[in-house]
Amino acid sequence: MFLIINKIETLEKRMKENFQDDTLDLLLIENLDSYKRIRPVLSMIKQSFPMMDDAILLRENSLETLKLDIENGAGNRSKYGEYISLERIEIEELKSFVNYCDSATRQSFKTFNNLHPDLEKFALELELKNRNEN
Repeated sequence: MFLIINKIETLEKRMKENFQDDTLDLLLIENLDSYKRIRPVLSMIKQSFPMMDDAILLRENSLETLKLDIENGAGNRSKYGEYISLERIEIEELKSFVNYCDSATRQSFKTFNNLHPDLEKFALELELKNRNEN
């Protein structure tokens, strides 16, 4: 993931440095737009890793504590069902976010793999054209 983010940043920089007021066709514009959307998605997911790890650890600790309370008959027994329901909700929310991150990562990688070679070629053409004009 980090490598892809770095490649996107590098390619975007190369295109910005070498882009002139050329006319672009619609397909290229759409591809550039799709390509530029990858980095923010992957960056958000990358930043979410520590939070997901913390949330998983918190859920594990909370479930272990609840399990021990139930096994030992500790705490308010009439609330056990409520506590279990709350833990299920928390786990489902976490699971949903992890599934979103997985799906978004897979889609971003697919988009990157489809577009990067052609855009890399385009960036190289811009660089060569820019060198020849100077």
